[in-house]
Amino acid sequence: MPNSNLNNEHFTEDEMKIIAKAWDAISNVMRKKARNLSPEERKTYGSVSEENKLVVLKVLDYEGTHPHLKAPEVDYDELKADWADRNFLAGFVSQMIEMMNIANNIRITHDYDAYQNSRTDYNYTKYKMETTPGSGFETKYKDLLYFFKTKTSGVSNGDEPTEPPTE
Repeated sequence: MPNSNLNNEHFTEDEMKIIAKAWDAISNVMRKKARNLSPEERKTYGSVSEENKLVVLKVLDYEGTHPHLKAPEVDYDELKADWADRNFLAGFVSQMIEMMNIANNIRITHDYDAYQNSRTDYNYTKYKMETTPGSGFETKYKDLLYFFKTKTSGVSNGDEPTEPPTE
């Protein structure tokens, strides 16, 4: 496979619209439930540790198997709803992280392809400027030259960019 074609799988307009529409739907639902916590509140409420998750599970187990031992001050329907939402969101976050990794990998391959093709175009421009003076390639070459200067000398070496493409 040529270096400039790591990924030839491109999104169609319909696919982009589907993704955007789905993301809008997810965002709208999530925003309705959102609570903005200050940094202090995030620190105070924190995250339930693995051990404390076991406490919640044990309390829920007792509520189901020994209902006569329930604390009257606890709204167990709310507790179950909180725990169900928490579990749903944990799974959702995991799926989002997986999709973020997939999206980043796709983007990285397209970045690489675009950059390699741009380097090829630059080299062609340089070649045409040298072999057909006055054909207009001089201006394009001068515009692109900035991106292909070396860090130390400031002189173009013709094929190495200042920095590799970043994420």
